[in-house]
Amino acid sequence: IVAGDISHSLEDLEYAFEHLVSLYKHVFYVPGNHELWIHNEQGNSVDKFLRILQLADDYGVHTRPAWVAEGVCIIPLFS
Repeated sequence: IVAGDISHSLEDLEYAFEHLVSLYKHVFYVPGNHELWIHNEQGNSVDKFLRILQLADDYGVHTRPAWVAEGVCIIPLFS
């Protein structure tokens, strides 16, 4: 379970996802405020949030509820 604040850089986030999914059967992620910072980028924080969710999905990183074992469900919460 990764609780965000990895980096404001999408490239760094992609590297982290790639590395984590190579190590673990399940990776869950909730973006932190640092991921949503805009540094000389097009768009706004909401646009970036949606790009982050797509990137996580592309790597098989869970951002939505998922069952990981019988009777065990992990539910990421955004706030």
